[in-house]
Amino acid sequence: MFSLRRMLNQRPARSHPPPAAAPRPLLSLSSSFFVSGGAGGHFTVCGSEAGMAYTWGVNPHGELGSGRPLGMDDPQSPMVMTQLPTSETVTSVGAGCFHGACAMSSGKVFAWGCNGNNELGQVNTFTGDLRDTFYTQPVGVEDIGTGPLTQVLVGHRRHVVLVSCGAAHTAAVDREG
Repeated sequence: MFSLRRMLNQRPARSHPPPAAAPRPLLSLSSSFFVSGGAGGHFTVCGSEAGMAYTWGVNPHGELGSGRPLGMDDPQSPMVMTQLPTSETVTSVGAGCFHGACAMSSGKVFAWGCNGNNELGQVNTFTGDLRDTFYTQPVGVEDIGTGPLTQVLVGHRRHVVLVSCGAAHTAAVDREG
């Protein structure tokens, strides 16, 4: 596994075109084989063949799903998402601008990060403070609200096999296509 990135605090002065980032091997992941992945705003999520999810990067909105405090100054190395159910395996992962999601072998969906546009499947009760919409740990979509995605997934007992995230949305594909 290789990563192409430049640390946020190491950005050069504006230049056109900006210098290219050199691929760097992620040695801590060298013994894993990955089957799905996504790159968000300043973080990455990958699903391994063994059914584990890994995240790394910065965490200003809970993008890493690690339960760690929010912060952007200290980019994190790859880590296993230990907050997901251990009785299931990850089958698909996705990364949006400020959120991530994964499908599990049971067909359940978990999401984490910023829910500012309801991308985690929950209708916000916005209080005026965007931090109220941050989920720093994965939350089962069926457990967090009555939003449109929750109604589709839970109301019809869908078995999700694929998730994909955009800038401010999450899509799920069930085993019926």
